[in-house]
Amino acid sequence: MHFSPLHLALLMFGLGVAAASDVACRRIPNQLTLPLAVGGVAASAVTFGAWGAAQSLAAAALAGAILTLLWRRGKLGGGDVKIGIAAAAWVGWARLGPYAAWSGIFLGVLALAAYLASARDARQQMRANFAAVARGQAIAPPLQATGARVPVPAGVALGAGALAAILMGG
Repeated sequence: MHFSPLHLALLMFGLGVAAASDVACRRIPNQLTLPLAVGGVAASAVTFGAWGAAQSLAAAALAGAILTLLWRRGKLGGGDVKIGIAAAAWVGWARLGPYAAWSGIFLGVLALAAYLASARDARQQMRANFAAVARGQAIAPPLQATGARVPVPAGVALGAGALAAILMGG
């Protein structure tokens, strides 16, 4: 996918602001995600024509459906869903798989960092949750920091996954 340098700069700026907001406030504002999503469709239309815009919309719709399911199950925050949809609009249909893979890798790295940054008692509780999941038991991990537990800013991983899928060509 070959966006112009201006398009890439706009994408990186938008994702950077979203990441900073996610880390600092655990919120990604609608005033950022909606223009970012529209910008992805518009950049695809300018670069790849109507077919590119259609693929951008399809990618955003599929990502939205999957991420909304995770949100409904309490696994993601609403801002994470919105930034994931906006990022998918930039990624497009052809790179949706690599986007998911890269996002998963970055999410794992951030989860490890959050685990290590959490207090000892919180890490002990997380290990108990991991063991419960391994036994097939359901848990409901909190999305917000509880006590000395550092939450994972999933929006950062979704944005980084989109950039990797676009810039690395796969």
